[in-house]
Amino acid sequence: MERARDAYETARARMVEEQLVRREVTDERVLSAMRRVARHLFIEEALRDRAYGDHPLPIGEEQTISQPYIVGFMTQLLELHGHEKVLEVGTGSGYQTAACAPRASRLRQRVGPGRQRDARLARRSAVR
Repeated sequence: MERARDAYETARARMVEEQLVRREVTDERVLSAMRRVARHLFIEEALRDRAYGDHPLPIGEEQTISQPYIVGFMTQLLELHGHEKVLEVGTGSGYQTAACAPRASRLRQRVGPGRQRDARLARRSAVR
């Protein structure tokens, strides 16, 4: 178990340097959050070896988890300073929410009304 954790931490650090820093994601708070958020826990176990690759991955219900760069870039564009309240609507895996959480004073997820697949994904992300 210790080796797997070390491998994920190494892959996550490499992901931040190669996919975010090299593409001009410069906000240190975003980079710090991306170094901490364990993306492999937001996807199916069978895909965990691909968790830190530069690509989206399926999360079920015909949805995907965005590639790490997109999550980092979008989080940087929010320009959160720590006093904002954030509502994420239509969330999928919860990865974007986890990346934003350290930068907002209050953060909520909400799935779209009447959308069964969104509700199933939200329940799965809440477990993480």
